[in-house]
Amino acid sequence: MPHGVHRNPNRTYRPDPELDELAKRAVKVLGVDMNGHILAFLRWLTHETDELPTRPPKSFRSESASTAKVDTGTPSRSAAGPSRR
Repeated sequence: MPHGVHRNPNRTYRPDPELDELAKRAVKVLGVDMNGHILAFLRWLTHETDELPTRPPKSFRSESASTAKVDTGTPSRSAAGPSRR
């Protein structure tokens, strides 16, 4: 595809700035990208899968994103990862 042309149209979600910053830190802690994590959640929401995307531990909110670590099991190419309930 030519540069700047995407297969799917852009969608705009507008979380408040605080939620957006926390979400950016959360996906960084998990080592995934925001788009992949949102897509994994949408797949769960629409019953395409029964596995929720992995969440970081609650402590990520108070830790520096660069020092927080989480055990997500075996590395996965998908943001869905193992289900944590």
